Amino acid sequence: MAPSSADTDDYLIEIRNTTRKGKPGTTVLASTQVNNIVKPQTGQTTTLIADFTPGARVAKGMRYALVITGVRGVTATPQANSETGCAGALFKGGNGGKFIKVTGYYIVFATAVTKS
Repeated sequence: MAPSSADTDDYLIEIRNTTRKGKPGTTVLASTQVNNIVKPQTGQTTTLIADFTPGARVAKGMRYALVITGVRGVTATPQANSETGCAGALFKGGNGGKFIKVTGYYIVFATAVTKS
């Protein structure tokens, strides 16, 4: 049985540059919207694939930001966990487009880079 629209959300996912301090920058290198993402139950996760077409031009050894923004008033709500394998940091969008670092929360993700 397919989930109802009340059990799904839509998100805009962007790859951005980063500032010298490692915060997400303003330059969007690639973006895609993923619709109908099933909301996980507390303590569970939802796997999704964000296909960036065209992809972002990235360089080995450079740092980039993965920015996730809810569509139509949806707010992404990460949960606290003990995941230690994430090399990045989580930031929350603040007033005026500034990002504020959040501790104790992680969004676990993997990336695949293909050569074009």
